[in-house]
Amino acid sequence: MQSAYRACHSTETAQLRAHHDIALALDNNWCAELVMLDLSDAFDTIDHPILINRLEYSYGITGSALELSVLQLDPYCQIIQEKQVNAVTKSCYFQIRNIGRIRKYITEAACKTLVCSFVASRLYYGNALLNEVNVSLVNKLHRVQNTAARLVTRSKKHHTTPVLVSLHWIPVQYRIQYKLLLYTFKILHGLASVYLEELINAYQPSRSRRSENAMRLIQPRVSTKNNGERRFDKATASLWNNLPSHLRHKHAIELF
Repeated sequence: MQSAYRACHSTETAQLRAHHDIALALDNNWCAELVMLDLSDAFDTIDHPILINRLEYSYGITGSALELSVLQLDPYCQIIQEKQVNAVTKSCYFQIRNIGRIRKYITEAACKTLVCSFVASRLYYGNALLNEVNVSLVNKLHRVQNTAARLVTRSKKHHTTPVLVSLHWIPVQYRIQYKLLLYTFKILHGLASVYLEELINAYQPSRSRRSENAMRLIQPRVSTKNNGERRFDKATASLWNNLPSHLRHKHAIELF
């Protein structure tokens, strides 16, 4: 899953695939372990032979999986959960407070630029991984977004939906769905990484039907709601199939 410096690849696509594989394993009642390796300077202090030995004999990793670890020692990104969301919100509020100190000296456009650079970039990173997580976690991010919107527009604490609309900001809970749909569109049009493309299957009817050209996806069966619904193939198929037909048939990403 090498994703650095490659078109249609990113740390987020790598996380999506790792997240899907773990959810798939748990949905099938399999054991799943995620081994994350730090390739920073501190990682150089680790004795690699000892690490490989423990992967093989302590965790039972053998065959091609062990060979891949020996050859590349690729790291996997941590799945975003409560600790990560808390860290993101803390960082965003810190940036909001800093921008708030100079808000009266800058224009709304300048403030929006600062918020997009220092807050939104943190707030929106990895949103696609938050599908089907606890609503309270999404609400934490949504409150950050509302606070940032009020800072930009200097509005009071009233209903923020009109404020978000005026800024052309999609609410966090809908942005999560949008990111998944955007990845689905890219996959169907050859604009995504191979390891995500292989997770999506287009619906192929056995006989001529009106839905034959409807650009629908096969919805995989899942065993559990908690893990099964979080699988990338399940989440994207559900969202994509619920789109209006004219949106599923768009061919330009700008129009989609």
